[in-house]
Amino acid sequence: MSWPRVLLLFAPLTLSFAQTATINGIVTDTTDAVIVGARLEVQNLETGLRRDAMTNDAGSFSFNLLPVGRYRIAASQAGFGASERPEIKLDVDQVARIDFQLKPGAVSESVQVSATATLLDSETSTVGQVISNKNIVELPLNGRNYLSLASLTAGTAPSVGGRTAAEGGFVAGGQHGYQVNIMVDGLDNNSVASGGPLGFEAQGVKPSIDAVGEFRVVTNNLSAEYGGRMGGTVLVNLKSGTNQLHGSAFEFLRNDKLDGTNFFANRAGARKPVYRQNQFGGTLGGPIRRNRTFLFGSFEGTRIRTGTNSVSTVPTVEERTGDFSKIRAIFDPQTTVGTGAAMTRRPFPNFVIPRDRWDPLFPKLLDLYPMPLNNAIVNNYFFSATDRNSTNTYDFKGDHNINDRTPCRSAIAAAIRTSSRTVRCRCPRMAVSRRPPGLRATASCRV
Repeated sequence: MSWPRVLLLFAPLTLSFAQTATINGIVTDTTDAVIVGARLEVQNLETGLRRDAMTNDAGSFSFNLLPVGRYRIAASQAGFGASERPEIKLDVDQVARIDFQLKPGAVSESVQVSATATLLDSETSTVGQVISNKNIVELPLNGRNYLSLASLTAGTAPSVGGRTAAEGGFVAGGQHGYQVNIMVDGLDNNSVASGGPLGFEAQGVKPSIDAVGEFRVVTNNLSAEYGGRMGGTVLVNLKSGTNQLHGSAFEFLRNDKLDGTNFFANRAGARKPVYRQNQFGGTLGGPIRRNRTFLFGSFEGTRIRTGTNSVSTVPTVEERTGDFSKIRAIFDPQTTVGTGAAMTRRPFPNFVIPRDRWDPLFPKLLDLYPMPLNNAIVNNYFFSATDRNSTNTYDFKGDHNINDRTPCRSAIAAAIRTSSRTVRCRCPRMAVSRRPPGLRATASCRV
């Protein structure tokens, strides 16, 4: 079967309202009294994005809608020495709690806190886990599908027997696999529960794992903003360009030359089935305008050529001459006597149908079937089919800071998949399908 598939996910240039991070905190002095009007500044270390805030009457502050990444945050107030956290890492959908305690002193004095414990999400009751890019890239993934790692999260399980299981589909909280909600940079990336090839996809677009910065699997106590489906939620964050040019290239190879021959091919004396899998591509990101405009893109190509072994049944040498003595008794319909329960017929001599009794079309149809490879009555023919699967995946993401404090984001992700199946065997001509333009002919063996 052959089909082209094009999936497109597009987000126009909009403010980044989804799948960002938040910092909450409070500023106090050494007596634990709150400081009103303290100035807070947070800056993205990779893109230069800056935000300012002031503490309210309760000494609290909040930074919302921060893009995922590494940040520096500082607090200052007249009559107190400044305090700074030089680097913190904000994950997707994280609400981090960072408090400051300022000591009396000159404004020029500063306290840097460089060694701290991991930030805990004490601000929400959401239950989930973040899978970082390091885990995504370094853990073994057959097929390089990041979603296969989601089932490692507590409260999830593989969607055994589900149509999307082969594409990383999973279940969470006891709900059906189709109730899982998948979002890429805040955009709906859910699959369509329908017939045909799309019904077997676990998500609309499958970005390259080298393009995924990280993703969070939320399994319980979901926020209302992620409504619509009752199962778990997967929040995927694509990488972005930064002030530093960065990129990667990769090639993964699997080949039948490195494999042994399977049992069925050995028994039939056939050649080793073909298996060639190449996955290659790369990423590139950087600034278009420093501290303002950034672009990131990735490409991944997959070429899989798989030989499959099939055992079938074709007419035996004796059957090709009309001899069915090894199969069953064959009766001559022209010798019918009587009707109903009293009907009788005489068998052909030695259960062999004379050639002069054959239909004129039968020899031509018989020639379309291959000769058997052994003397067995059933399972006497072995053949190899070749599955040809080609996939190209493109991901593009652009970020623009209107000013130091207002980011905008646009993302495009596209996946184009074509696949074809060619059976290398002698097959009846009527089983060969018409060839679509630009695609290989397909065939199936009907025996």
